[in-house]
Amino acid sequence: MKQLKELRQSDILSHWVNIDYLPRWGVLLLDLLIVFVAFVVSYVIGSNLLEYNTSYLILPIWAQAIIIMVMQTIFFWVFHTYSGILRYSTFVDVIKVSLSVIITGALLIIANIVVKQSILQTPFLNTVLLIYIFVGITLLFAWRVTTVGRGVT
Repeated sequence: MKQLKELRQSDILSHWVNIDYLPRWGVLLLDLLIVFVAFVVSYVIGSNLLEYNTSYLILPIWAQAIIIMVMQTIFFWVFHTYSGILRYSTFVDVIKVSLSVIITGALLIIANIVVKQSILQTPFLNTVLLIYIFVGITLLFAWRVTTVGRGVT
């Protein structure tokens, strides 16, 4: 037990136990978790509450989530939304996050329209994608505001 306590207090693990330090990949993983939650919330709202018939969708929900997370990762990387975001969170960071979510949603809506024109089925519901844009920006912004407000660097 004593060795475990000493290991926790050592320099090796002090950065992992302390929430005040979060590496870039940690920010990216938390962003992707938030993106996943935003998609699930959007899917529930868009498909269940609006009572859409989802039988003409060609992708199951897990495939849709993977596609959104991969595309969102690409645009997080393009806009560098994960670097310095907690230390120096500014209006520019909010714009970067918003642009990455909006571009992901817009490209998927365009791809959805193209696929529907060619095979008369869609991989996504456009309503879900529009809701995802709003929910994604809101959750990512809220996470940044709450972590910066707590002094996380």
